[in-house]
Amino acid sequence: MNKNKIIKISLIAFLIMMPTTIKAIGDLANKTTVNEYKQSLKYFYGTLDSPEDYLFSTNSFNCNETSCSESDLTDVGVLTEYEYNKIGGINSYINPYISFYINSNGTIKELTNSGIKTDSGTSGLRPTAYLKEDTIVIGTGTSDDPYIISDMSDLNFEGFTLNGQQTGMQYDYLLENNVVRDVTCQKGTPATWDYDTNSININPKEVIYGDYCTINFKDAFAVNNSKAKLTYPIGLMTADEIVYAGGTYGTTTSNAWFYRNNKSVSSDYSHSITALNNWWTMTPAVWARDGAKNASMFNAYTVRGLLATTNSNNTSGMVVRPVISLSGSLKVASGNGSSSNPYMLSLQTVRVNFHRNRTSSDTSVASQYFILGESGNRFGYFTDGTPRWKQTGQFGQYDYAGHTLQGWALIQNATAKNYSVYSGVKDSWLTNVVNKKFDGQTTAGVIDLYAVWSKN
Repeated sequence: MNKNKIIKISLIAFLIMMPTTIKAIGDLANKTTVNEYKQSLKYFYGTLDSPEDYLFSTNSFNCNETSCSESDLTDVGVLTEYEYNKIGGINSYINPYISFYINSNGTIKELTNSGIKTDSGTSGLRPTAYLKEDTIVIGTGTSDDPYIISDMSDLNFEGFTLNGQQTGMQYDYLLENNVVRDVTCQKGTPATWDYDTNSININPKEVIYGDYCTINFKDAFAVNNSKAKLTYPIGLMTADEIVYAGGTYGTTTSNAWFYRNNKSVSSDYSHSITALNNWWTMTPAVWARDGAKNASMFNAYTVRGLLATTNSNNTSGMVVRPVISLSGSLKVASGNGSSSNPYMLSLQTVRVNFHRNRTSSDTSVASQYFILGESGNRFGYFTDGTPRWKQTGQFGQYDYAGHTLQGWALIQNATAKNYSVYSGVKDSWLTNVVNKKFDGQTTAGVIDLYAVWSKN
């Protein structure tokens, strides 16, 4: 989080303009003259970091008991006499121990300990602004615990664990292949996991500022795991696949991959990936034999390395060996396929960093991972076509007041885009990223793209 993106406010006064719009009164600003107060308000607004993220843009600062009409101020204004009296006047906690200007029926006057007076000299300012509906405010409003405007990045996510151990696996992969056990936060912010929406439930009013939270995953296939949805594409081999891999029906085949070579020791199974047991295929052999109800199935007979059949009700020495179909985008990262050194596969993934790029100093970035071989890859979307981020701006949560997002460029502060906002992603492009084919790439499989904005 950018620690500058914090505004201390003295008070959330009351609802005006709209039921969901709250006006915030800022701390006392530098002294100024009446002739200079507008410039001072603009200066105050300019000191805020990305105010368009949390402040409502309006010029309705002439507020009375019935409405708030337009004024000659924009985005930030001053307190009106009506508002001052509404929150307690001279008895409120903003008792003018230091004088400041207010809007009195459209005229700027000075509020002092002795009351309201017209003064063309110097006085303080208490800037006011309207907070957006989804702005989160924490704190109690005291000098020791002031109100703080937050964009929820005040709650940081430290990472993930799998079965109690830290892991560097990607979130999408963890979520697809495991199940969330719980969410824990170091400072005690209450957090739970919503299994229906795959999201974290947090009450903004209970967020402990600066907390760090971890999403804890566990094996989706654990025993008695009621949360696991075992609907993954998994099955058994067919007899045809056994033959294709070198097996022969009824004939010992020592070169078949599933053959168990006992050598001279009957208990030595190190030369067979399938060890002692015979295992089922998913191919039926006989529906009935000799008029009896004894249907049989093909099975791999590992002792002699052949394809055999056995009755479907046979439970002696028969096992199930699940198989899955691997994506062509997987690569063998290590291993030789033995029991002591099995093959380790890794996904061929690409990370795209989307930089907001409002200015040269803008550090906001959103990252998206793509897997080679998947269909439906597209900027800003999951492969099932649902948005990857909440669509409050033109791309995820990106927005820029007075500007339109045109697309993405390979260099910062470009005026022409290389890609459209929601560009589709082809495997050939991902392969180029993996092989560092683009200028400016420092890491294979990672590319930085920068927003291209046009002024409205």
